[in-house]
Amino acid sequence: MKYYFLLGWCGLWLTQPLLAQNLQSQAHRILIDAPGFDQANVGICLYDPGKHEYLYRHNDRRYFTPASNTKLLSLYAGLCYLGDSTSGIQYQLWGDTLYIRGTGDPSVLHPDFAVQPVWEFLTRQSRPIVLTEPAWETLPYGPGWAWDDFQEAFQPERSAMPLYGNVARFLATGGTLTVIPEHFAGDLVSEGSGDDRAAAMARDPLRNVFYFGAANGPSFAREVPFLTSGPLTAALWADTLHKPVLYRPGVSLPGPWKSVANVPLDSLLQIMMHRSDNFFAEQTDLMVSARLFDTLSTSRIIAYLLEEAFRNLPDTPRWVDGSGLSRYNLFTPRDLVAVLAKLYGEFSSDRLDAILPTGGQGTLAGLYHDMAGAIFAKTGSLSNNQALSGRLVTRKGHILLFSIMVGNCLVPSRQISLAMERFLRFVWETQ
Repeated sequence: MKYYFLLGWCGLWLTQPLLAQNLQSQAHRILIDAPGFDQANVGICLYDPGKHEYLYRHNDRRYFTPASNTKLLSLYAGLCYLGDSTSGIQYQLWGDTLYIRGTGDPSVLHPDFAVQPVWEFLTRQSRPIVLTEPAWETLPYGPGWAWDDFQEAFQPERSAMPLYGNVARFLATGGTLTVIPEHFAGDLVSEGSGDDRAAAMARDPLRNVFYFGAANGPSFAREVPFLTSGPLTAALWADTLHKPVLYRPGVSLPGPWKSVANVPLDSLLQIMMHRSDNFFAEQTDLMVSARLFDTLSTSRIIAYLLEEAFRNLPDTPRWVDGSGLSRYNLFTPRDLVAVLAKLYGEFSSDRLDAILPTGGQGTLAGLYHDMAGAIFAKTGSLSNNQALSGRLVTRKGHILLFSIMVGNCLVPSRQISLAMERFLRFVWETQ
């Protein structure tokens, strides 16, 4: 019997290096040395959390631009500190007046959420409503965001009390134009078809003036961020509630603020991860900051999380925003694997797998169709940089965490995604 045991042990001892060699050869063939990738930077980290060991590593200590993989950290912050629901608004009764202030909640009056408890609460109020401001230490745009993306739907302004996702929506059907919120219907300027701004809905850089023209055609749908301000927020509330809402900044009230939650937290986080919604990610960090510090500060909550929740990351990252829009962000592949290990170590896999997209869903649409239910991952993409980090359940039932990061690559993003898919498919089928 001892000879059979020895033979089995030797077979296992010989098999492990062979598996590692296969992973290495496939990684080089598919990604690292493939045409178009050989001049790029490629980092791979493949980790077995059950055995607490790395299966394969290549440049996993090098820093890359994580793009929307940054949202994994914002996801952790939301799950850890926000409870079951988004934070809605805060209010105080003072005399005969209802004072309200924002908490950073991006779901208020957002069309993704049909049920709006904050709106229902305010419609029931017969008292005068006054909007004031919370402590705010954040700029509308994050460090390193592209200035010329100010009118792109993926980059709305951050604010203390977002309404409608801080985006104006224009829908034309048969020549009839609908504007949501209707407040901006009077801010439209029709341009001739020869004007560059007429090619699509566009906004003036310094004003909430929107341009459109014949180049849009009779039917189109556009989303354009608007410039936020306290007076505008009060005006939007007044339009929506059909009653006056005054704006008074700098009001100091002595009593405690009460809260009105708005939507189930996981419903927002699922959209954030499936759609890779930058606005939801930024505002999630601000909601957490409001909850912990009574101040809305992206930089403060990031510093806190790096000192507390993420103090044991293998490599010290540079983390500057919640969404990954900034090219200043720098993470290593093994950092992102450590974040995933923390997520799946503290929250149930069922909950996280429902929040993250799987094969054929969300930002994984068109990929991993036969691996649905086996891969749960967050994509990340900025020009010339791409990342994918998540959890993989192999055909043999092994659970692995992975991060693949590609930087300074000139091949089309679709080609990078397909190469990542081929490598992860090999891992799924063989490990």
